[in-house]
Amino acid sequence: MRAFSATAPCVASVLGYTGRAIRSRLGVPLGRYCVWTLQPRAQLLLLHQEGRVEIALGSALILSRQHRTTVGWVAAAFFAAVYPGNISQVVNRIDSLGLDSDLKRWIRMPLQPALIAWALWSTGAWQAARRTGS
Repeated sequence: MRAFSATAPCVASVLGYTGRAIRSRLGVPLGRYCVWTLQPRAQLLLLHQEGRVEIALGSALILSRQHRTTVGWVAAAFFAAVYPGNISQVVNRIDSLGLDSDLKRWIRMPLQPALIAWALWSTGAWQAARRTGS
């Protein structure tokens, strides 16, 4: 069960990145992540860099058993770091990546904290922090 729980966030990240990359290649509008990201090339660069980080973190979760808890904390921090972009999409009503209604944007909001918790739980980072009292 632990192997599945550790690889599932990786698979979800890879699938999400792949979907975004395919949409960009087909010319489907990506929308804007944040109001401050103005230029389309910057949006595309941000999209691809975010996807690369997701894939690297997922790969590290699978390949590095020795540093799994550390990678779990880094993955959780990354997922927390991109959360303001999700908030910006809701507040500014930004259509992006198929999120073209307020309902869809709001439904996504609780999923990011769940992904953060999943990264901490599946890697044992949460349990390790509780054991050490951090």
